[in-house]
Amino acid sequence: MKKFKIQNNTQKLSREEQRNIMGGLVAACGCSSTFGHGPPAPIDGQPCFFRGSAGELCLGTISGGGSQCCA
Repeated sequence: MKKFKIQNNTQKLSREEQRNIMGGLVAACGCSSTFGHGPPAPIDGQPCFFRGSAGELCLGTISGGGSQCCA
């Protein structure tokens, strides 16, 4: 898995959560328009992450022309 620098992260992630992102231990939980992503600008198909409704960490891919993250 390619490592990417996390920028534009609306929530600060703990070390454990960052490890979970890299390890892929994440829930599948729909789409969000507020998400963190790697450089440069959001591009469809790029990895991204966001918080689910229950506070769980969701790792997905960018879609909708860079407008949302779907996990």
